[in-house]
Amino acid sequence: MKERVKWVDVLRGIAMFFVIFGHAFVSKDNFIRTYIYSFHMPLFFLISGLTYKKSELKFKEFFFKKCKNLLLPYLFINIFVLIVKLILQYSLGLYNVNLPKSLGSFFIGLGKDLPCIQSWFLISLFIVEILFYLIQRFAKNEKITVLSVVLLAAAGFILSVFSFSFLKVLHIGASLIGLLFFALGYYFTNQIRVIEKFINKKISILVPVVFLPLGFFTAFINGRISMNDNHYNNILLFLISSLLSILSLIIISEKISKFDFLFSYVGKYSLFFFGYHGFVLTVFRKYLPIFVSNNVLTFLTAVITILIMFPLAKPVVEHIPILVGRIKDKKRILDK
Repeated sequence: MKERVKWVDVLRGIAMFFVIFGHAFVSKDNFIRTYIYSFHMPLFFLISGLTYKKSELKFKEFFFKKCKNLLLPYLFINIFVLIVKLILQYSLGLYNVNLPKSLGSFFIGLGKDLPCIQSWFLISLFIVEILFYLIQRFAKNEKITVLSVVLLAAAGFILSVFSFSFLKVLHIGASLIGLLFFALGYYFTNQIRVIEKFINKKISILVPVVFLPLGFFTAFINGRISMNDNHYNNILLFLISSLLSILSLIIISEKISKFDFLFSYVGKYSLFFFGYHGFVLTVFRKYLPIFVSNNVLTFLTAVITILIMFPLAKPVVEHIPILVGRIKDKKRILDK
């Protein structure tokens, strides 16, 4: 998918909202949080596949390109989040940072103790894209590519059952599962015109009407999953619940893209929302705990968090891009 497609930005924005909504909950056992976790990270992997195009670059060039696009954001977001957390810890007591643990987690990519916990996804996506590049490069045809992805994902699911600790280092386990959703997104683009044609039909609205409740019900039966922890409970139920919700959200995104501004904006500047929404949620938990005391107020907290960050996103990304790991192109600046 070469050109920027608005409904994909809308879809990314919706996914970002669900990340913030999921993180706003205090209780890990909340049934809405359980549902959100059933699909929100698989959805991000699928979106990354949607926007991926087969690379003709040599491995060294591709590797460094992905270091720039994914590892630099991982590095700088964690640095700035850690600095701010330490300042707020010693000035307002908002955090309790274990510095050696945080630094150790940063270097081996363990999500729980990372300064920016959700940045594990950037490490995992880096591994996914490297794997997919290598598979495409060495596979003789698409059938072998698909088979390789399926076998690696199957290995990931099998290994997750045994809870091997080494799979959490650099999120290798989550990457094997993420590879499957990434590939689904990539192959989805091959049929994009056919799919968009179906979505444009009025009858397509029945898909989310039917699939969302089924996805919720299946996720409820399966219980809480966490790609960060490489924990999926029943693998079949996990796949069914995530795909039902993802397909529904794809259709909803395309339907509302014609008049949406909010979600497409959040999607366009998602890295800023992704990296820094935790600060706003911490303020709510510390000073306005009533806002995270029930489901309705927690939803409102997520909405307010988006609205607070909304006017900051574009100026920060465009004028202080280092905060999201982007380095200004000096040549482009001189050309202006």
